[in-house]
Amino acid sequence: MVKKIARKGKRRIDKHIKPQGNPIDIKHQQYWLTYGMMLGIRTTVGKESSNDRLIPHDFAYKESFRFPPQGGRTMGKVVTPPHKLPRTFKFKDYAPAVFKCIRSHFGLSQADYLLSLCHDFNFIEFQANSKSGQFFFYSHDGKYMIKTQTKEESKFLRQMLPQYYKHIRDNPNTLLTRFYGMHRVKMHDLQSKIRFVIMGSVFYTEKEVHRIYDLKGSRQGRESTEKEKQSPGCVRKDNDLVEDFEKKGFKMCIGGYENKSLEAIGGRHSIFEGPMEDHGLQSPLSDPHAEP
Repeated sequence: MVKKIARKGKRRIDKHIKPQGNPIDIKHQQYWLTYGMMLGIRTTVGKESSNDRLIPHDFAYKESFRFPPQGGRTMGKVVTPPHKLPRTFKFKDYAPAVFKCIRSHFGLSQADYLLSLCHDFNFIEFQANSKSGQFFFYSHDGKYMIKTQTKEESKFLRQMLPQYYKHIRDNPNTLLTRFYGMHRVKMHDLQSKIRFVIMGSVFYTEKEVHRIYDLKGSRQGRESTEKEKQSPGCVRKDNDLVEDFEKKGFKMCIGGYENKSLEAIGGRHSIFEGPMEDHGLQSPLSDPHAEP
């Protein structure tokens, strides 16, 4: 019975289109950074309590951990595992109880979440056209996107967390970005602390994605070069969308529910305005008439 369930689960996962990018293996320059990220996530998320009743203190709470190479007890009852890094690294977990409730609200089990993020310690590098200088990674199955943050972005997201939590509770089918965790890692060889957030990926779909647009609501400098358009997985911009619609006759079909949700977002977006770089609308499009 267990084997049958496992095989069924595998078939279900394999339907989803795998993200394009370079797997971050041990030869990759960012391997040890992502290794520290995943080890910190696996340890801290794995020890979270089952208390689902939040209090105001939970939104500002943060917990720090030390990961010595030999492993050991850190700040109370948490035991960190031994690891392959030559030196101790530090990890910080922001508002763990809040993000646990958010994951539960969207139907994510702790086991599946950790399996996607920490399986075989392997992320996939995402080549974004962002000007912020931040790193983007996919989980190995493409279900989650991991984005590094500036100090200002991390602080703002924590400040708006109570409003964000209330919004998703009031709007369970919201189309806003789904934030599932926020952390910080400090590696010995890096001069800065790396803050990062874990988000649900809009590209995790069983449909083949034929075009991707990153829409900011501005036309100033918002076009891809011809060379970029020729590359697989090119992320097009606002002027590219206008050109496709006006000159190439493209049409976009949006379902009734999604259309209402987008209108609702427009009316409520002001409560989330702040110093968040790379804000915009990620739009993966599938052509139902394309040849398989």
